[in-house]
Amino acid sequence: MRAPALVLVYHQVRDAGPEGAELAVHPDRFATHLDVLARRAEVVPLARIRDAARGRPRVALTFDDGYLDNVETAAPMLADRDLPATCFVTGWSLDADREFWWDELEHLLGPPTGGAVPPFETVLAGRRLRVDLGDAAARRRAATAITLRCYRARPDEIRATIDALATHLGVDLVMCDRHRHAGEAGIARLAEVPGITVGGHTVRHPALTAIPAAARDAEIVEGKRRLEALIGREVTQFAFPFGHAASFDDACERAVAAAGFELACRNVRGRVTPRTDPFRIPRCSVGDWSGPEFEARLDRWMRERCR
Repeated sequence: MRAPALVLVYHQVRDAGPEGAELAVHPDRFATHLDVLARRAEVVPLARIRDAARGRPRVALTFDDGYLDNVETAAPMLADRDLPATCFVTGWSLDADREFWWDELEHLLGPPTGGAVPPFETVLAGRRLRVDLGDAAARRRAATAITLRCYRARPDEIRATIDALATHLGVDLVMCDRHRHAGEAGIARLAEVPGITVGGHTVRHPALTAIPAAARDAEIVEGKRRLEALIGREVTQFAFPFGHAASFDDACERAVAAAGFELACRNVRGRVTPRTDPFRIPRCSVGDWSGPEFEARLDRWMRERCR
């Protein structure tokens, strides 16, 4: 029987803090995940995940966005275990002096610390949006509403909304240690770690279906060019920003192939087989789970239908 194969996606390996963070996995739990994989699967490079194989299940590890903790925390843990991984890096994470918008939103819409705040209104993705900011529960709902709208908005619209929200709340936006980008020096270090492959993830992390075709192509090509200039080797693997079904389409896949990439990942869950389209590789998103929960989810994913 053919061995089942999965691609896992992480974002940050750090303490999520008391409020939790959807994209963060604690280093101790990440170590436990790696221990589970050592018992249960063969961890292979992403480029090999579509190979036909029998025997143990196979897993490829990926990381998105280009956070500093990928360099300082995750990469050494992988190197100690001689495990390969692909890190998909945005141009934004190389030299931007601002956090990603979803991290800034986390700061802005945490629990209220002052007096009453009036509702916030904006126009985002071509539609008016009004959110209540009165208490912690309202702010969580507001964060969800803004995030869902940002998935369909242009990068300049998103930045304008985040800036307007910060002004509305009277908050200065600063980059914190939890959300720090790797920067050019960090990605250069990461590329030298044995087993680590650096992949493309656009420049500004837009939903590619939300921007004009020319801007879409520039995001893909320029992100690839910047990474290749930095690390001195060809970048052939790509991950669609956000990766959900509405954030890319057939035209996006063709643009990625035309740019010279050999494969592309999305965040639509499923198993991988030799028949999987190389530009439609599914991935399973991993959370801050205990060892038993991670193992149970692996079992469930391995039994799901193939993509």
